[in-house]
Amino acid sequence: MKNKLHENQLYLLRHLARFQLLSYSDCLELLDTEGTKERAALSYAFRSLTKNKYISKQRDGGVSILAKGRALFPETEPLISTGGGAAERRRVMEVSRMAALMERNGVPVVGEPIDTDQPHFIPSACWRKIVPGILSTTRFAGMLITEEERIAVHLNGNDWCGGPGPPSVCGNYMGRST
Repeated sequence: MKNKLHENQLYLLRHLARFQLLSYSDCLELLDTEGTKERAALSYAFRSLTKNKYISKQRDGGVSILAKGRALFPETEPLISTGGGAAERRRVMEVSRMAALMERNGVPVVGEPIDTDQPHFIPSACWRKIVPGILSTTRFAGMLITEEERIAVHLNGNDWCGGPGPPSVCGNYMGRST
């Protein structure tokens, strides 16, 4: 079944298998692996995924993966759960968006720290695996882990902390890694 889908469609489905939700506009951006920004062509690629029941688009603009899409990646464990109301769904979409941005920029997104010198990003929903007793992660999209630091990445609405544009780091929230 995978051979009938294009690489950009598989890329989107793999992301949704890991992060459950993403906004429609972010899905189109993820499908644009060539950087064409041709909305009509991207919408067509998206439409075939909904028509063939790999994904579903909800009224709130969120897109979620369906069982047929998830079946393409049976070894993939979701990093985020989507339980809760509208506010929780928006938050999951923001964390998913940040994870997609990190991966597009060559930063792997994982569920727990990995033993490497390469920076990697851990979604905030996975923090309790890293730091026992952490109470709230609702103000943060995730943690960027470098060789020496664990840096919280804060998301403030539609702007990154520090203004519109690329993500900015908001302090050394978690301290030095051990």
